[in-house]
This record gives sequence, structure tokens and C-alpha cells, in this order.
Amino acid sequence: MRIPLTVLLRRLIEGDQRLQVLLRGSALVMATQIVGIGLAYAMQVAIARWSGPFEFGLFAYAWTWMNVLFLVAAFGLNETALRLIPAYTAHAEWAKLRGMVRRGPLVVTALAGGAGLVAMGAVLLLGERVGDHYRLPLLITFGAAPLLGLLAFLQGVGRAMGGVLVAFLPRAIGLPVAVLLAIAVFLALGQRPDALQLIAVAVAAAAVLGLVQTVMLIRRLPAEASAAITASPLGDWMRLSMPLLFIAVCYGLLTHCDLLMVGAFLSADQVAVYQAASRTAALVAFPLLALNALVAPMIARLYAEQRLDELQRSVSRATQMVFWPALAGGLLAIFGGGVILGLFGPAFPVGHTALAILVVGHLVSVACGPVTYLLTMTGHQDRCALVWAGTVVLQAVLNLLLIPRFGIDGAAVGTTLSTCVMTVSLTVLVRRRLDIRAHVFAAIGSLLPPSAITPHPSREIPPSC
Repeated sequence: MRIPLTVLLRRLIEGDQRLQVLLRGSALVMATQIVGIGLAYAMQVAIARWSGPFEFGLFAYAWTWMNVLFLVAAFGLNETALRLIPAYTAHAEWAKLRGMVRRGPLVVTALAGGAGLVAMGAVLLLGERVGDHYRLPLLITFGAAPLLGLLAFLQGVGRAMGGVLVAFLPRAIGLPVAVLLAIAVFLALGQRPDALQLIAVAVAAAAVLGLVQTVMLIRRLPAEASAAITASPLGDWMRLSMPLLFIAVCYGLLTHCDLLMVGAFLSADQVAVYQAASRTAALVAFPLLALNALVAPMIARLYAEQRLDELQRSVSRATQMVFWPALAGGLLAIFGGGVILGLFGPAFPVGHTALAILVVGHLVSVACGPVTYLLTMTGHQDRCALVWAGTVVLQAVLNLLLIPRFGIDGAAVGTTLSTCVMTVSLTVLVRRRLDIRAHVFAAIGSLLPPSAITPHPSREIPPSC
């Protein structure tokens, strides 16, 4: 029996109060993410058009390292906050909540500062092995590790405390706006901004935004937490954070390893073309990213309350909700990619093939749903980390083999194959460990009438709340 798409979508939200709450919150997250992604995309188009492919390639390489640092420089404490703060609130552990919000930033800044110094030392020790044009941008970027780690941690705290705008505005919107304003100032003065100047602007903006965000989150503490004596169980935080840090490192490498390796093997101009293709393809996955931003605390809460049937229902319908917009965007990128890449300049449409290949990987990821959060928010982060680690190794090997021979198209193939292997593996792991089907095909099946499907023998989905 075939059911019209409009009927399927209507059944997603009717009669499900929790999903309606999820939709309202997700709409705000998605709106913020849409604006942020649009600004970041506009920022990169502006740099490519007004600074040229070479300078854009340098900026893209440093910006990619900034994104990696944002993922790892918080040492997993951002995900720890996302998992523990709802638990502290639910159990009225106000002293620990106060400690996480007030002392967590100091811990992250210290850890990230040490890591940044080590990375800067490595750049200097490598000497001529690091290209002259990359050395100074990398030193500035690694020196900003404490600021990027702080922004990542504060985003996790903001998400856990329900402050969507406080969590996402600084990095998603504040940083690209600062760079765009700097470009406008340079153009008004009759100058072409170079990569070093724009990287310095991004670092300065991160410092200001981090300070403002810290003050705002401290003010959002409940009155009971503000009056409590601060407790900082650092050992407990770090024990939970280490597997999450490992996953973050793997995610950072898996997400950005391709461009970093393109920079190692190819010219800065090729880095620029691949960055344009990669960022354009990434737009396809933004519905899932927006949903993940809100769904992680919900997964932790429902699992802690052992409301697995409700967790299955909410995840399935949420996956269905984000897949169709992603599919539409993916088709647009595949068939109109040459025109879209032309926005960056006449040298960029050659990345159309790489763009189409990368889109396929993103569509597979969206179709499988929030599988990583289903594992990390339910105590299965160790097994999730193993899958991520294996995928990173696979991608590194594929990139080493394919990039020297096929250039940026080889990087796209290696990245897409690795993404598909990882996503399918995590989907199987979620099914075996949690008995949850998060992929879009299960979501479609759950919306069909009983006569059209055979119910799962071990779980009966209860009627909507």
C-alpha cells in the first residue's frame, strides 16, 4: 500500500506531545543553524572572490584546523556536560551543577592551552616540512586552542541547560559575522584581506564571544545552584570524558581528514576547490545536525527513565522529519553543483564531481539518524569509539591511496566510502545494543497501517502520548 508523502509527514507529529516539543525546539535550533551555515558559506564565498583561490586555500586550511580544535580542545567535557547537567538537575545535585558551569571553563582552558602549546612546538620542530605559507596560520590557530575549547564547552553547557541561542549563537553566527565585517572594512579601505588577517580576526572574535557566553551561562544557573557550595568531581568528569574525547578526535579526523590530507598532497588552490565542494555538500546534512543539537539530552533522559518505547518512537519520527529536506537538498547539489560552485569564482566548478560524491555520503548519514548520540548518551560510548577509530584508519588509508592518483575526486571517494561504512556499522550496533531502529526505512515502516507491515515481535510501540 502506497501512502502519499503528505500523509506520512502529518502522521509524524499528530498526537505526539513530546515530538511536538522536539519540533518547536528543533525549529529554533535549525533556524540558528541555517543562519549560521548561511553566514559561514557566505564568508567563504566572500574570501574566495575577494582574496583569490590561494589566500582562500590558506584560510580554509586554518579554518579546518579551527573546526578540529573546536571538536577536541574541550577534551570531551562539552559532551560530558551535555550528559551530566540534565542528571544533576533531575537529582537536585546543585553543587555539582554549579561546579560544572563555573569551574568547567577553567579546566577546559588549562587543558586546551597545554595542548595548543604542544601543537605549536610541533609546527616549529617540523620546520621546512611544514610549508612556509602554512606555518604562521597554523601557529595562530593552535595558539587559539584554549578559546576554541572554551567555546565548545560552553556550547555543551548551553545545550544541556536548554539555552539554544546562548549555546549556538557565539560560534555559529558570531565568528562568521566577525570575519564578514572585517572583509567589509578591508574592502571599504580599498584593500584585499589576506588569510593571516582574517584568521587573526576570527581568533579575536572567539576571545570576546567566549567571555560573553561564560557570563550569560553563569547567570542562567538555577537559584539553588547559585547558592550551593561548589563541587567539582574532576575525576568523575574526566573518566566519562576520555571515551567521548576519543570519539571527538575520531569525528574531527573523519570530518576534516580529507581536506587536511588534500593540503598535504596538493596545492593551496586545490585545497580551495575541495573546501568549496566539501562545504557545499555539508549543507545537505544540516537538518540532522540541527536535530542532533536538541535530541541528545532527550535521548539521555528517556534512556535514564527506561522509556525505551518512547525513545524508539521519537527517534524514528525525528529521522523521518529530517531525511526528506536533506534528500531534496542533495538532489539540488548533485544536479546544480556546477552553478553553485561558480559562486566562489570561475576556478571552482571543476569540483562538481567531488561535490556529487560527497553528497551521497551525507545522505546515507542522514538516512541512518542520530546513531552516534544514541550510543554515547546511553553508556555505549566505548563501542562507538571503536567504530569511529576503525573508520578513521580506513579513511586515512583510502585517502593515502586515492588522493595522489585522483586528486580531490579521490579524497571525495575515500571520505564517502568511510562515512557509509561507519554509519551502517553504528546503525547495526544501535540495533543490537538498544533494540532501536533509527534509520529512515524503519521510520517509514512505523507509519504504515498495521495491515501493511509485520510488527516487531519483541517490541510493541505504544500509542502516541
